[in-house]
Amino acid sequence: MKIKTIVILLLTLCVGSFSTLPLYAQAPTEGSVGIEVSTDVINYPDFAISIPTVIPIGEIQKTADRSIKSTAFSIKVTDLETLDAQRVDVTLISPDEEFYLYNGVYRIPYEIYNQETGGDAMRSGDIFASFTQNGEVKGRVEVDQAQIPAEGSYGASVQFVVEVVQADPEQQ
Repeated sequence: MKIKTIVILLLTLCVGSFSTLPLYAQAPTEGSVGIEVSTDVINYPDFAISIPTVIPIGEIQKTADRSIKSTAFSIKVTDLETLDAQRVDVTLISPDEEFYLYNGVYRIPYEIYNQETGGDAMRSGDIFASFTQNGEVKGRVEVDQAQIPAEGSYGASVQFVVEVVQADPEQQ
């Protein structure tokens, strides 16, 4: 029963926040697609995770000098049961390996930071947050307005992949 609960929760998360899951789709046959979910973990914990579906940067304008526009966001886990030597990882994935805003012709680089750990900008494939208990991890998106090549509407997509994985022994 717990496996069904987490699969439904994660599929709902996938639709609600444009995250991806390790799902394997079979080739379409007569307009239908079969989906198989595979897992190595037998005992999934129950939990709720809040990931923003949109991180609005707002209006940005070209500047001659470096001018950072910053927008905060957070990812929150609640109702987390005992994990039994597991953790919930949230990984950042960008389709281009780097983070860019696009308008169809031009692109503007942007950076994502974990405000809890500080340090350098995150990269595609980095774990943004790991949860072994209920909690919230704050982050921010930064755009340097001096790097805007032309006016227009820019947008981007970043995936937050949520996985339940075995915890490192020192995290238990």
